Amino acid sequence: MDQSFERSMNIQHVILTARELFIEQGIANTTIHQIAQEAQLSDMSLYRYFQNKQTLIEQVWDDALDFFYKKYQKQFAEETKDLPTGYERFMKSMELYIRAYAKHPGWLSYTREMFHYANSAMKTNRGQNSNFYENLYRNIPKTVLATLEDGVKDGSIRPDINIFGVYQMVNNLYTGTNIYKYLTEGMSDVDMFTYTAEIIGSYVKNS
Repeated sequence: MDQSFERSMNIQHVILTARELFIEQGIANTTIHQIAQEAQLSDMSLYRYFQNKQTLIEQVWDDALDFFYKKYQKQFAEETKDLPTGYERFMKSMELYIRAYAKHPGWLSYTREMFHYANSAMKTNRGQNSNFYENLYRNIPKTVLATLEDGVKDGSIRPDINIFGVYQMVNNLYTGTNIYKYLTEGMSDVDMFTYTAEIIGSYVKNS
């Protein structure tokens, strides 16, 4: 086997192994040694591929987002092809994300932990945090903005809304941020996100 090909395959195998462990048990609770064991590699081999755990964390996050976004966009295209208005497509965009949380609750925990990691890294000037946010927002917000703009054009969404204000609210929803946690005590994450989506939908709809 060609060495460069073998190296590439091993790197991808480590990334996939680490992603499963990060989602299942959390980033902080997962060690390099455990990842190496699960990937059936030595710790030394893993460090040849990744300079340190921080580098691995960032590459796993990029890979996880790429995987998630491709599935999301495919599902969005399939489920909105017969929806005539921007408002309907906007609501579907939120529904699909909430559905992903319901089906894969570990994804929510992983996303929240990555936000904590990125914000901590920003305070200490370590990590590629501009890449973190750039990669996080590269696809789904574009979908949201497009549906909002389409809705304003076709009259299904209020023309007087602040599109970028709504965009920020949806970002909070997508990243699992509970902006009114004291009002939703006892609610599950999925119920809280569904409730938030309903509020946003009522606000933007042109009735």
